[in-house]
Formats: sequence, structure tokens, C-alpha cells
Amino acid sequence: MLKGLQRWGKGTIAYSLKTNSFFGILGEMRKLGSWAEVVSSWEYQLALAAGFRSETIIFNGPLKTSEALQCASRNGVFSINIDSVDELAYLATPTTIAASVPRVGVRGCLRNGNSGWSRFGLQIETGEFEHTIQTIKESPDLELACLHFHLGTQVNSVDRYLEALAVAQDVWERLELGPHVRLDLGGGYPYQHDRPLEDQEFDPVSFFETLKCAWQFSVRPPLLIEPGRYIVAPAIALVGRVLSCKERAGEPSIIVLDTGTNHNVMGAFYEHQWLFERVDSEVTEFRLCGPLCMEDDIMSGPIRGNRPQCGSLTIMLNAGAYSMSLSRTFIQPRPAVVQVLPEGRYELMVKRETPQSAFALNRGCRRRICQQ
Repeated sequence: MLKGLQRWGKGTIAYSLKTNSFFGILGEMRKLGSWAEVVSSWEYQLALAAGFRSETIIFNGPLKTSEALQCASRNGVFSINIDSVDELAYLATPTTIAASVPRVGVRGCLRNGNSGWSRFGLQIETGEFEHTIQTIKESPDLELACLHFHLGTQVNSVDRYLEALAVAQDVWERLELGPHVRLDLGGGYPYQHDRPLEDQEFDPVSFFETLKCAWQFSVRPPLLIEPGRYIVAPAIALVGRVLSCKERAGEPSIIVLDTGTNHNVMGAFYEHQWLFERVDSEVTEFRLCGPLCMEDDIMSGPIRGNRPQCGSLTIMLNAGAYSMSLSRTFIQPRPAVVQVLPEGRYELMVKRETPQSAFALNRGCRRRICQQ
């Protein structure tokens, strides 16, 4: 990703905490020079606890309470990216923000593919986006830090980014934005979970080269990108065990695992790459399912081949994106997190959730917890 970003020129990666806010990952990203992108006061506190400095944090999204806006402003985050005119009105009132001049960005609302609308950002067609930028430029109580476009997730077409780039260029020229303003092209960079990193169709080098060629001015603004999924997806695997194998007449067999969409909800949305020991038996069709008492707890589509047997281990690769951040204590506890080290060594990073830890906040619980 860094090699691709260098094709554009100056740029910075801001890792999005919502993709996976595991402290071990955050610490590694910070050491590598990454900034942090947060979408709530909760994530802002996580970023600070992981060692990120406020001036390397971007505050995005619609979940910005008055308390969160005050805190982010007082502590000098790099940019509070405005998602509504209400946020602008609050930040532009000096009596409510007792701090130095807040640095703010403006999120543009592009039409969202076939649906034609998006609930995020300020509308471009009506002039709301440009008017807000002009208001910030003329305000002595605000400083314009960046223009922000986030096109969604798994955006496979570079044309969508070229559309955002065209809007940015138009605004840059007519409002005479200087080189101190950054262009934040958000996330959305696609990752195919059913194949390894080296076989991905998305190529950051050619992607940013295309954007560079499309920028018509001699000076390109520094770029901010938030490629959370592309970075963290291949970093984590989900290990499970086969509980049972059930035949289904006229349908793929069902392989029930002891882990499911409660531990990695992305299994319900995308096909993943799987590793498991296959029994030397008849080639058949089967699908991997989780243990939850829900029909939609399905971890894969039909797979054709030699299926795993009861008791064997399964490994879901490319499972890092949104796995830990969306995992939940539902029907069973969260699993342990183990870091695989060189030479076959490993380190326990997070213990398996226990009844004691899961029920810690339930002060009304007085029944004895059975020993496991």
C-alpha cells in the first residue's frame, strides 16, 4: 500500500479502528508510522490508549456528540471531518469550544451507485458541500484541514474514485485551496477474502498511478487514505473445530463448526479461503456452518472436494477485517487471541472469555458460576 501511495506523492495511511481495534494491531500500525481514523469518542479513547497522538487522529462519521466535539477540539486532533451542518454550527461557535481553533474537514456526499443516495456527508449537487468549505475558509474560528470522500466498502471500480477526484479538483480550483489542505480519499479499497494477498486483483500501485494521472494540476495535495480492510484482513485467521457432519438429501452436506458468525460476521457476507485436513473419501459438496441456533449462521457457500471429519481443525484465512470489532458474546464466549511468532512459537495475547469476565458488569447476578 505504501508503494502505491508513493506513486501519488506525499501521503499518509490512517488505519480505521472500526475495521479491527485490537490493541496488538493498533500498536504495530503506530510503530510503522500510521495515523488513526476513528468514528466515535469510544474509538478516540482507544486510539489514545494505544499510543496515537491526538494530532495524528482523524475523527470521522456521524457519531459526534457535543462532548465528543469538545474533547476532540480541545485535544487538537488533526481533523474533525464534518458530516452535517449541525456539527459545523457547533464547532464554529467559540463559546462552545474553549480551545484553540479547531481543524476541520468536510465530507462530500457522492451519489451511491444504483441506490442514488448516501446518508453520509454534505450534498455536492445542491452546493452544500462547497458552501460549507467556503464558510470554513472565511471563519476566524475554524481551520480547513482536508476534503473527505469515503465511497463505501469493497469499491472495485477506480471510476468511483475518479468521480470523487473530479469533484475535489473542481473545488480546489474555484476556492483556491492551498497545499496545506489534504485530500482524504477514505477507504473502500477492496479485498477478496477467498484468496491470498499475492493473488488480489486490486493493485495499489496502478490504482494510485491512475489517480495521479487524472489530477490536472501540477501540485498534488498530500493524500490521506484509510485502507483498514486491505491491511488487516490477511493478518488474522479464525481457528475452529468440526462438531458434526450432517447429510442433506439433494443438498450440500452441513459441516457444523464450534465457531460462527458471532466470532466473524464477515463469513455471512464473503467467501473466505479455508484450510483443513480433508478425509480421503468420495468428493462431495458441503458447506461450513456455525454452531448458533440461527439458520443464517453460515460460514461458507457450497465447497466441492474431500470434506473434513468430526474433531478436525478448520482455519478461516483472511479473517481480520471486522472480526474482533464485531465479535460478540452470543450463545458462547469470544475465543482467545494468539499471535504466531517465527520458528513455530506463539504468544497468548488475549485469554478466552470466561463467565467471570463476561458477567463482570452484571452486578445483579448473584448465582454461583459453575467451574469450567
